[in-house]
Amino acid sequence: MTVSRNWRVPFFTMWIGQAVSLTGSHLVRFALTWWLTEVTGSATALATATIMFTLPAILIGPFAGALVDRLPRKWVLIISDGTIALFTVVLSVLFWLDKAQPWHVFAIMFVRAVGDSFQTPTMMSTTPLMVPKEHLSRVAGMNATLWGVLSFAVPPLGAVLLSLMGVRGVLPIDVITAAIAVTILAFIRIPQPEGQRVQGKGAGAVLRDLGAGLRYVWDWKGMRYFIMTVLVWGIFITPLMSFQPLLVTEHFKGGALELGWLSSAFGIGLVAGGMVLSVWKGFKRHLATSIFGTLVSSLGRLIVGLSPAHAMWLAIAGQFIAGLGLSAHNSGERAAEQVAVAPEMQGRFFAVRQAAFTALSPISLSIFGPVADAIGVRIFWILMPAAGLVNALVRRFVPAIYHMEDAGADGRPVAAEGKPRSALAALADDDI
Repeated sequence: MTVSRNWRVPFFTMWIGQAVSLTGSHLVRFALTWWLTEVTGSATALATATIMFTLPAILIGPFAGALVDRLPRKWVLIISDGTIALFTVVLSVLFWLDKAQPWHVFAIMFVRAVGDSFQTPTMMSTTPLMVPKEHLSRVAGMNATLWGVLSFAVPPLGAVLLSLMGVRGVLPIDVITAAIAVTILAFIRIPQPEGQRVQGKGAGAVLRDLGAGLRYVWDWKGMRYFIMTVLVWGIFITPLMSFQPLLVTEHFKGGALELGWLSSAFGIGLVAGGMVLSVWKGFKRHLATSIFGTLVSSLGRLIVGLSPAHAMWLAIAGQFIAGLGLSAHNSGERAAEQVAVAPEMQGRFFAVRQAAFTALSPISLSIFGPVADAIGVRIFWILMPAAGLVNALVRRFVPAIYHMEDAGADGRPVAAEGKPRSALAALADDDI
């Protein structure tokens, strides 16, 4: 698919609107989580909130992705943004009337997560339709920068806003930011994939589309192996995020301040890595950028794991390096997927990928939680770098994975005669 030469203005205008909306969403999530903490003081309540945020991505996400590939993507973004804002207004009214209950918050969290299940794959699959493939790593770097900024800026900003305005004052911020995003989208032209063909209507047609997307990935050997490496990486990286407080208290004998230093160093590393990629744009082969980032991130984690208890400064440096590398890992990986996967399949691909990765979290923690209780958490900062090294080697030296970007101009699998094939035409082969 040919991208307009004048792509920068429409894309970055849309990107800014979505970034503003995302900031508002993160502030509201922080505010609602803190409100639940104060009102209930219950770990069960917080666990329920987490489930409400993650369950839609697992259960609804794959079907949402199939719908994204059938519908005008501009309207999917507008409706998802608008729906989230509408239900936030309802919750805001409940707070102003002093009628809000925890179950109201859980319900709104679930609805917001359903909206995100549509919004996330739509943005991911829309980007390669508007951005030339040689600039996808730069855009991914910008996204990494944004997520890094949100990771360490939202908690203190949210705390300040809560102290000044309370939850009542924070909720309207999300409505305003969503309105900004929707207004911008109304004036932006978002193209549809050239190969998009909608066949049939109703739930049966959506299920068939979802099945076609799953077969597309499974029958493409390189992508199938690639997704396996993504999931294995996820299994080993999940415990690091959950066990970090225990590493601080058990090994470094620190407290909340030391935990804050480690988290901030990682966030700053993410931002720095994203900024570098937004200028440099990475290696010509996007997957090479991801492999390089995997190795750098693994080195940073290893430094943290090997840091003596009295050398907290070394662990902080390791966290910065880990964030720097993870930014390159994620950005290169996302750009490689956007180049390789057929545009008319990307809604399904990204939704299913996200669902699988999200579902790994409880599985990983249920396996490694008892292990951590038995032998301590520090070992995971050794296991993860080892897994990262294996991941990088597999991606580099398995040709089917490393060359998965070598497709047609539209990122479709290529036929033997060198001509791009449609997404569904590739399903019969296992030599892609």
